Order: sequence, then C-alpha cells, then structure tokens
Amino acid sequence: MLKNNTSYSKKVNIGWCIYDAKGNTVFKRNFNKDMKPYSSLNTDLYVSENDFKRFKPGKYNSQIWVDNAKLPNKQFTVTYN
Repeated sequence: MLKNNTSYSKKVNIGWCIYDAKGNTVFKRNFNKDMKPYSSLNTDLYVSENDFKRFKPGKYNSQIWVDNAKLPNKQFTVTYN
C-alpha cells in the first residue's frame, strides 16, 4: 500500500519486471496511477494467462519499483505450466 501524506495530488510511476534464472526479461509492465491528497493506493499486480503461458518451469525473480525506487525483489518457482 502506498500513502500520499501531502496536500497535493501525485502521479506515481509503478514498474514491474520478471526475470528468469539467466537474467532475461520474461515480463515487463509500467503504468502510472494518480493519488489524491492524503489518500492510499492499493494495486494488485498480476500476470495474465497469455503472458504466463510464456513462462517455462524454473526459478524467476520479480522486481517492482515505485518512482524509480526499487522494492526488495521476490523469487518464485514455476513447477508446472
């Protein structure tokens, strides 16, 4: 959840990449969200079924950033597709 603790509206840039074990980009999205003053933003991030079909069994890293600040990356494994 993101919070806007200011008295003015903000436009937040959110990016998301998923990399395979070799470091190749498998999935990438970038979008903007508007935040009203003194508000919170909840956004669900998901991979569509068509994009997920490109994933092969193996390990992946997911990296999210908000306004060019990287959040801790997460690892996950696809065992069956």
